[in-house]
Amino acid sequence: MVATEPSPDSTLGRLRLRIGFGRLVRESLLPIVAVSGLAIAQPLLDLFGSNAEFFVAAQLSKTEIAVFALAAVVVVPAVLFGLVLLVAAVAGQKPAEMLTHVLVGVLAFVLGMTAARQFGADSTVLPLLVALGVAGTVTFFRLRSSGFRQAIRYLSAAPVFFLALFFFGSPTSDLLFSAEASVAAGVTIENPAPIVFIVADELPMASLLRADGTINAERFPNMARLASNSTLYRNTTSVSPNTPLSVPTILDGKFPPDHGLPTSADHPENLFTMLGASYDMSVTEAVTDLCPGENCEDPFAAVPESPSSRLSDALSDAAVVYGHASLPRRFRNDLPAVDQSWGDFIDTEPDVLDPGAEPTTVNPPPSGETTREFMARVREENRAGRPTLQGETLRQALGTPPTGDHELLFVHEVFPHFPWTRTPSGAVYDSRGGPPGLLEDYGWNDDFLMVQAQQRHLLQLGYLDRIVGELIDTMTAEGTWDDALVVLTADHGIAFNPDDFSRAPTATNIQEVYRVPLFIKAPDQTRGAIDDDLARTIDIVPTIVDLLGVDTEFVFDGVSLESDERADTQSIVYPNGPREVGGGTPDVLALAERNQFRFPTGDDWRAVVAVGPYGGLVGTPVADLAPATGAPVGWTVNDDGALASVDLDSGAIPILLTCSLSGAPDSGELLVALNGVVAGAVGREGDEGCSFLVDETLFVQGPNTVELLAVDGDPLDPQVVVLATAS
Repeated sequence: MVATEPSPDSTLGRLRLRIGFGRLVRESLLPIVAVSGLAIAQPLLDLFGSNAEFFVAAQLSKTEIAVFALAAVVVVPAVLFGLVLLVAAVAGQKPAEMLTHVLVGVLAFVLGMTAARQFGADSTVLPLLVALGVAGTVTFFRLRSSGFRQAIRYLSAAPVFFLALFFFGSPTSDLLFSAEASVAAGVTIENPAPIVFIVADELPMASLLRADGTINAERFPNMARLASNSTLYRNTTSVSPNTPLSVPTILDGKFPPDHGLPTSADHPENLFTMLGASYDMSVTEAVTDLCPGENCEDPFAAVPESPSSRLSDALSDAAVVYGHASLPRRFRNDLPAVDQSWGDFIDTEPDVLDPGAEPTTVNPPPSGETTREFMARVREENRAGRPTLQGETLRQALGTPPTGDHELLFVHEVFPHFPWTRTPSGAVYDSRGGPPGLLEDYGWNDDFLMVQAQQRHLLQLGYLDRIVGELIDTMTAEGTWDDALVVLTADHGIAFNPDDFSRAPTATNIQEVYRVPLFIKAPDQTRGAIDDDLARTIDIVPTIVDLLGVDTEFVFDGVSLESDERADTQSIVYPNGPREVGGGTPDVLALAERNQFRFPTGDDWRAVVAVGPYGGLVGTPVADLAPATGAPVGWTVNDDGALASVDLDSGAIPILLTCSLSGAPDSGELLVALNGVVAGAVGREGDEGCSFLVDETLFVQGPNTVELLAVDGDPLDPQVVVLATAS
């Protein structure tokens, strides 16, 4: 059959004649592909190709990763060219060409903005000027120079090159072409026991301690219970302040390989492959993928997420990341934070675990949701019995501990890591987005807000303590606690030093960033012990090998904590390593003493709220304080509707609120009273902003009233002025 051109009188023929399809491909599609490739595809593919951990944490398959990369290249040009085709079909060739100039100009503007951002310009004016310059230059030469138009068309092949680099030359290529590790053969276990292995996230050792070095049993009673049945290694260092680097070293007992990914392919000799032939495993990995799928049962497999859902979530996250990578600081402020988690930056619908489960609490509110709306959603979801994954993965997974000698339960959740949204009772509150007072480079720039962040960290740690208590109670009731091997540690810490970094190691924060808890309860251990010799998280798996009598050919950099070889070890850390961290238990105790100085009024939870020179007044009725006179001030509590109808049974309590004030005295301290009782300190944020964190136990069912207090004078005989009231 001989192919013929469609008749001009046919519908297809009229359409082709009208829109000049071939010309539009040449003059519209190719320029759009070229400039969008430079402006969007290249930055995205380079960024995500270099951060393969994102795909590991998102649990994307090889096919989904490939589709993600293709979408980064294809989606924007396809949408824009479709728009051009529509205009051409409706209005003709000339309007379509005009639209093309506009679209290419916009893409060139985006290219200029992204380039300025990547070269360090973070103000508002300079990136805009650069973007306007690039857009104007591209538009001018496209209109005036046929050679320039031809060069742009040739550049339409660039996205193919970017894809090739992503697929074959980036760290992510290892995910696409490497295979999972296999379970080791020939491993024998002389003394098998049930294993519970918990890796907390972002937890410094000092947060658990009193100044005398003992576990704060009033604040963390279940950690104290664990310590009474285990060995507490107070001088333990992690390997890295970054989860994708530190967790694999915990699980394979080795220092990190160069350019390694947190997968079984790059860490083939790990706890899971060592015990996989003998143990039934329930494994929850939040950021890593070290357990081969054929051997590890995901405890949440009953509610799988569809590939399309995972992929759409990843693309949504990519859009947010692109905004952070291309926009000046002023325009990034309204974007969801991307530096406090490994995905799900846009929190939409909650992830349901079990529709019939006992009501618990829910995720922090999506961006833009007020506290009042948040509280309404919390009440609705709790009435529907819809617990979600915020802080609950750990609790749910530990709810079914092992019962047999050949069972292993491993859980790593990004908890008690920020976002800090939980109280010791399990209640949830509005997290206010990223940690106030923490700059984009992870540096603290406000002392009050840094202390407030530490308060919230401690409160959330209290909920972890409650989870640990539930585990101990369950295993004790089932008769498996005494027999079990239980490990609790953390991947890294977080530092709360003024004018310092929270996680990036410095000479002044390194002890809080790297020194983490380590509890190891050996099988049949019933008495607690404290060990202050050097321990490292890479020593945990060798210790498990020793305690269980495992015969394996695996080689470790760590040594058993039961071994005399510990004297020859060093606390080698990364990044910027390997390098040694000096110090030891005295440094941890110095941090615990600093914490006690910050929260001096006691060891209970009220003491965590009672900060500042007048913190001792927290819990005191305002009527019992000596009143003084003063002029009223303007004071507005944001989302004060959350105070109008507090439902204590909902699991959501507004303990953290922001406010605005004007006319307040410059000197003296500001406190807040809740329902007539001093409840916490008020900190100023900028010229008129303020915030306060209050004692959870002072809320009452229904309406609640807050009062702003000005306090001055001797803390033992203060002068108090009630400045304003809100409810």
